[in-house]
Amino acid sequence: MVEQGLGYSLLAELVLQKTAYDVAVCPVREPISRTIALVMKDSRALSAAARTFMRSIVREVAADRIAGDICL
Repeated sequence: MVEQGLGYSLLAELVLQKTAYDVAVCPVREPISRTIALVMKDSRALSAAARTFMRSIVREVAADRIAGDICL
């Protein structure tokens, strides 16, 4: 829709690197943050590899969270 002149969008820089759309790109000066969640159907059904991967994500990304916020 943006390419057709029907609006505008906020996109992650990673998305812009992978597109060839004919649009103008105007960087945002102020930092923008967003919340990203780690989601699973049932943590008890995870393989050992998946559980290890998720724990490493929690350690790296959510190191400042208290243990009660993490369900692993």
